Amino acid sequence: MDDDGAQFGKVAARIPARRTVEALDRLIGLYQAERSAGETATAFFRRVDLERARAILRDLEDITPRDA
Repeated sequence: MDDDGAQFGKVAARIPARRTVEALDRLIGLYQAERSAGETATAFFRRVDLERARAILRDLEDITPRDA
């Protein structure tokens, strides 16, 4: 919660738990590559297009028998 009130996230992908580290690495990379000078991660992820985040995570959603 901040001065703008409560904020809730949006689902960008549904991935197996064992791929969480890779997903976070990709999201952090997106933030580092596309943030504005001085922009916080919170501000960046509020502004970034949800489809952009979905696109970089899409291939992690496929569940194989190994992931189940």
